[in-house]
Amino acid sequence: MPAVLASPNVSPLPHATNPEKLDSMRDSSSGPHILQRTSTSSTAPTHANDRVRAFAEARCAGYEVLGSLGHGGGGKVFQVRHLKTGSVEAMKVLGLPPWISVTALERVRREIALQASIEHPNIVRFNTARITNSFALLFMELLDGPSLARRLRFGSLPLRQSLNYTAQIACALGHLHENGILHRDIKPSNIVVTSSGIAKLLDFGVARPVDSQLTATGQVVGSLQYMSPEQIALGGTIDARSDIYSAGVTLYELLTGVRPFDSLSPSGVIAAHLRGEPIPAIELEPAIHPDVNDVVMRAIARKPRDRYQTAVEFRDAILAADQALCWQTAGSGRPN
Repeated sequence: MPAVLASPNVSPLPHATNPEKLDSMRDSSSGPHILQRTSTSSTAPTHANDRVRAFAEARCAGYEVLGSLGHGGGGKVFQVRHLKTGSVEAMKVLGLPPWISVTALERVRREIALQASIEHPNIVRFNTARITNSFALLFMELLDGPSLARRLRFGSLPLRQSLNYTAQIACALGHLHENGILHRDIKPSNIVVTSSGIAKLLDFGVARPVDSQLTATGQVVGSLQYMSPEQIALGGTIDARSDIYSAGVTLYELLTGVRPFDSLSPSGVIAAHLRGEPIPAIELEPAIHPDVNDVVMRAIARKPRDRYQTAVEFRDAILAADQALCWQTAGSGRPN
């Protein structure tokens, strides 16, 4: 479910006709795996041909396409049904240019393998993948709720709801970091809340092992408004505290409805992250409890050493602030 939006408003699309089936398709009892890279025509495709070929490849992987879910994480997302099991899933199609290098292709394979290795209730479940000469097809759990970005279109979220969702994402980050993986693109559009209130972290398109050298030197990867100063500064050392910063920026936006670092131009956003001083969240939304404000502002501190040092520490601080809200609501004040 990376950037797998929700299932509502699925637009019916025509299926590819007469696709060739492969002998090897996923068995319903097997775990996540990557189907082999296959050859496709080298003719320069049109967008329509791209879609037909992607649908044909999905059929070869054992799926039929039901409709479009939109865009997410650098690719198009479709609702699909597994032909053997009947399960309805999400398929993200990532286009691979014909001139893709061996190194870049290795990065695609590594990122798919990373996602397949992760299992956590607050992280989208990865099912299988197929790589061809033109596409990487990722098949994932289909979520039944909106992204936080969609929720934010209507303004800020309720205080305790914001804390709840962020605490869940902090749990997901803790699991990733314990397994040596940085997400590097935490933002509202990469978090979906299901109908049962479970926050799910999506899109591992820029995730990598902590010690990975796959990303080219000097390449900035992430979403500018949510990136940490060390992500923006070329050559900066990136660790778990970078993800915590991005989660803090997300929490700030959930609470206030605005981003702490924003500008009309990319250069202005960069300057805000590197040199600006964000307005305390409590000044924008006076109803925010002081303890909650302290949590948010510490998470988005410019220097990594001034932030929470682990996702677990961040989660615990969120839960403590939520408890303070409970005491306040009950009118009992703080315990001695």
